[in-house]
Amino acid sequence: MSNSIICCTFAIIPVLAVEYMLGVPLLNNKMVSFIKTTLHIKSRVALFLFFYIAFHITGAKSQETELLWPNDMQGSKDNEQVVNRDVDLNEFGLNRSISKVSKPTITTYLPPVESSTGIAVIICPGGGFSRVVIDKEGNDVARWLNTIGITGIVLKYRTGKKGDTMQLADVKRAIRIVRSRAKEWNIHPNKIGLIGFSAGGYIAASLATNYDEG
Repeated sequence: MSNSIICCTFAIIPVLAVEYMLGVPLLNNKMVSFIKTTLHIKSRVALFLFFYIAFHITGAKSQETELLWPNDMQGSKDNEQVVNRDVDLNEFGLNRSISKVSKPTITTYLPPVESSTGIAVIICPGGGFSRVVIDKEGNDVARWLNTIGITGIVLKYRTGKKGDTMQLADVKRAIRIVRSRAKEWNIHPNKIGLIGFSAGGYIAASLATNYDEG
């Protein structure tokens, strides 16, 4: 492969990654056809390269997972069912869907201190309330946030039905924990955001209209 083709390949990787994240086409059909014909590269391969390179160049720290309610749920049964779907796999070969969640957690991805913006985003994955799509709409998003200096925090909330108060309680608890760990995680306590996908978006919006002073 010539140097020009190598340069072209790495130039389009971020573009394809942004397309994937935003769901907005940035390349027209002729350009996509040319790229695929000339370079024989698919968007999934480009995304793999982009996230792999970005993750390792930035030196993002390993994630840390903790229970939301460590004292209140010691006796509760853990009957989680994890299914790794065979489509849209990430660079680790994962696209897991978790159902029957009874012990909610947060998984924190910290960016390198030197590139940290002090901003954190709590991520509520989708899954129709009965499942949590933990990788595609959670961990993968957190890793991408790390590449731009933002701490990503993935919330694995309790599953159930739409409108269950326990899911709202979980996201409130997540915010309180993040604020309490702000100094340790190099986060500004007033710069904590919330993003949700599908059912997770509903949970995030519910918090906006059902918040309290805590």
